[in-house]
Amino acid sequence: MNYTTSIMAALTSEYTGGIPNAKFYAASTNNNLQGAGEMKGAFEWVISQGVSVITSSVSLGHDNENEYGDYAKWLDHVTNQHNVLFVMAGPHANSNMGSGGMSYNAVVVGSSDDDQETVTSGWLNGTTDPYKPDIIAPGDMIRTPIGTGGATSAAAPIVACAAAQLIQKYPLLKTNPMMTKALLLNGTKYLGQENEMNPSTQTTGFTREGGAGILNVENSMLPMVTTESILYSLNNGNDTYNDSAYVSSADINNNKQLRITVCSTKNNLVSGIHTSGNVENNPITAFNITVKKRGNNDYWRSYNYYDNKTAVCFTPPSRGYYDITVTRITNFDNDSSFYLAISRHN
Repeated sequence: MNYTTSIMAALTSEYTGGIPNAKFYAASTNNNLQGAGEMKGAFEWVISQGVSVITSSVSLGHDNENEYGDYAKWLDHVTNQHNVLFVMAGPHANSNMGSGGMSYNAVVVGSSDDDQETVTSGWLNGTTDPYKPDIIAPGDMIRTPIGTGGATSAAAPIVACAAAQLIQKYPLLKTNPMMTKALLLNGTKYLGQENEMNPSTQTTGFTREGGAGILNVENSMLPMVTTESILYSLNNGNDTYNDSAYVSSADINNNKQLRITVCSTKNNLVSGIHTSGNVENNPITAFNITVKKRGNNDYWRSYNYYDNKTAVCFTPPSRGYYDITVTRITNFDNDSSFYLAISRHN
């Protein structure tokens, strides 16, 4: 993990402006980087130091690529039970996804070129749920203490540092890793097509190539600044949450998009020995987001039965209130919760 380590060191140690109070830990493994047990051991040690974010340029484990196997299930358990957000490097262009990258709760990172417009990474088998990568960050020609390089191994630690910056500014996030994820995804520059008004086809708010879009940590703070981010619990029989967002004339004049992002935690558990015990693979909670313009019948909608994140992104046609309904569409028999982030930005 030397490449990731060198980037994190540059971002957290040499420069103190962004996250001056962050503590930085590094753990290494063998050169083959294939053993899930060894990776778990390294992660366990870092977790024991009390970290909130772990980044890795290696998403391999002992399971098959493009498969939600025991390693990815274990990573989801760590986020659920230990409040740790994993930020994993996604595959390079036309490559397979390492088994760790199939974790639902992890933030899997793709890379862009210097202009932050063109995605340079890509999942060869990107038709398998969940939607990955989750987010894109600059990955080409990144200068580090060990030289200049690029791709997703350079992009992932940039996202990890953005997550750490959010957690430092808003301590509530330290025990709510999926809220941190929702904020990161909500603040992006979306690279896909916006949600259509009164749609006739299904959309999810994410693309197979670029996920939620290009990282923008300043925009990710907006829901916290405007207090439009919440944790909402769903009990058995309570499957709907209602909210609203006001779009101003200034928002319309500046062509700002309305962004609504929902993330839930995949609540996997481990019994027995932590690194080698049996993983209880609990179901995901998926959601439908419907946004209606108050006073007429126009609406925008996203849903995905096979992922624990959903988003709506569109440019509002006029100022006024937009009513938001979040509805659980899977896992009805269990208590669950989700994190909602709302913002308006370009």
